[in-house]
Amino acid sequence: MVPFLGELNSKKEPMQKIYFILILLFAGAGATAQDTITIQDPQLSFSYERPTGWLSTDDELYHYITKISGDTIAGFSPNVAITYYDGRCQDLDVCYDGEVNAGLPYAYDNFKILNQGEETIDGVRAKWVHFSGKKKAGKIPVISYIYYFIRHNQLFVIQTRATENDNPEKELLKIVRSFNTLISNDIRKN
Repeated sequence: MVPFLGELNSKKEPMQKIYFILILLFAGAGATAQDTITIQDPQLSFSYERPTGWLSTDDELYHYITKISGDTIAGFSPNVAITYYDGRCQDLDVCYDGEVNAGLPYAYDNFKILNQGEETIDGVRAKWVHFSGKKKAGKIPVISYIYYFIRHNQLFVIQTRATENDNPEKELLKIVRSFNTLISNDIRKN
């Protein structure tokens, strides 16, 4: 059984830490409806289109894109979380099935799959699940999409989270679908 990705972090198992250097590209006073954001790691970078009114932040493992909203519930705003794992998963179907059939039901109370499918993200096959539930340690039920895909030998996981009352689904999915990766010359040599 493939462990739930979040469980690896909570158990403090060894895992390559991801350090991001956030490069924000601001358009100034004449800002457009979205900004192109590029995140650079020593060997890999990725970019996405961030809608106006959203904030980008990160920590050692995740990059977050959060809607700035006065309608937060218990401190929660709709968001997208992006992470990737070096060599953790070589078979997309195996990783996806492990997460959807074991990891997510374990991590979420009242886990309910609303829909599943496949599409292309960053030029590769991605599998996604649309579900509802309440994180076991969480306070509010969420509606979420999680996309899994393998690019440059990295398993990328992109999760959208929103509530029933504040679900900007089109904006969330537009962020996901604008995702693009670049690799450094060091990875190309391997």
